[in-house]
Amino acid sequence: MIKRISFFALFCVTVYVAIIYDSSSLIFLAGAELFLPLFLVIVLLLQSRKLTLRLPEEQRYFSHGEEYIQALCIENGSHFPIHRAAVRVSMENHTTGNVTRRWLRQPADTGTTEIRLPAENLEPGFFSVTCEKIRLYDSLCLFYLPMKKKVRRELVQMPEYFPVSVAVKTSESEDIWESGEYEPHKSGSDASHIRELREYRPGDKPNSIHWKLSARQEHLLVKEYGLPIGCSVLFGIDMERLTRSRLELIYSLLHGFAENGGRLLLVWLAPGEHTPRQFPILKSEDAYLAMEALMGSRTVRLRSAQRPEIPTRQLWLHENLELSLNGDRIAVFTEESPKEKLQSLELVL
Repeated sequence: MIKRISFFALFCVTVYVAIIYDSSSLIFLAGAELFLPLFLVIVLLLQSRKLTLRLPEEQRYFSHGEEYIQALCIENGSHFPIHRAAVRVSMENHTTGNVTRRWLRQPADTGTTEIRLPAENLEPGFFSVTCEKIRLYDSLCLFYLPMKKKVRRELVQMPEYFPVSVAVKTSESEDIWESGEYEPHKSGSDASHIRELREYRPGDKPNSIHWKLSARQEHLLVKEYGLPIGCSVLFGIDMERLTRSRLELIYSLLHGFAENGGRLLLVWLAPGEHTPRQFPILKSEDAYLAMEALMGSRTVRLRSAQRPEIPTRQLWLHENLELSLNGDRIAVFTEESPKEKLQSLELVL
């Protein structure tokens, strides 16, 4: 603003002196000063047509204590260098609802220029980083051209987790969810998947014999059917808010199950929905995806009629941070420090 006022004052002085002294050179100079802003605006328009923004997604998941570092790439395809670019960056935590916005300014040349976002430690949650607006400044910084080139990326800041002792008793009759994957070394009764073919052994059922292949091989071959990988424990989240300590509780329990070979079905109710969401956790990598889905949708309390009526082992984490197993309370945590209680917990299902 100060530069604009100074430029306008200079133009007025030039015109005033040119009129008083009837100087043709000063009149020419005043004309040049008059058309200079138009020339600068035309250059900005040409630059804007050759400008693209990118937010590289090199990393999606960030562990506890890991700094988030991001660079916005401005690709200037024109032949005119950009004197200065200003970008408005918005970072929204969908888990907590917190939104921060800031303007970042940096000189930009032709080709690709990176604007580094400030490194920071994020609170746990599902984030979206959005470049909402961009301003291109002319070489004298008298004017800027506002543009709406919106780019967006998502990231997940994982909470801290603490070691939890979890022992899950195997049960072949309580699988409440079956995936499209099968046990590599166990046979089951799913006739849609043949795990292997083997030679006939006394006691094998006649309907498991592969008659066509046995006729070609001239000896009996038996089909071993697949056993779908399933979940035998339901872990329900029945709470209104997802604070840092609550996310640490959930994440620690998920890790405890995954590290001890347990498979569970994570259940929660998202705002505005009537049917609880279900997310199977069959291996360690699924814990990341489950936390992303949970933090991205948030949670609300379930009514009694909305709870899944599944005849299996049910582990529930309630609004008052009470942990119950099949309706019996087994632990109560505090909002301030769940770490000590978690590390002393021995969970046997």
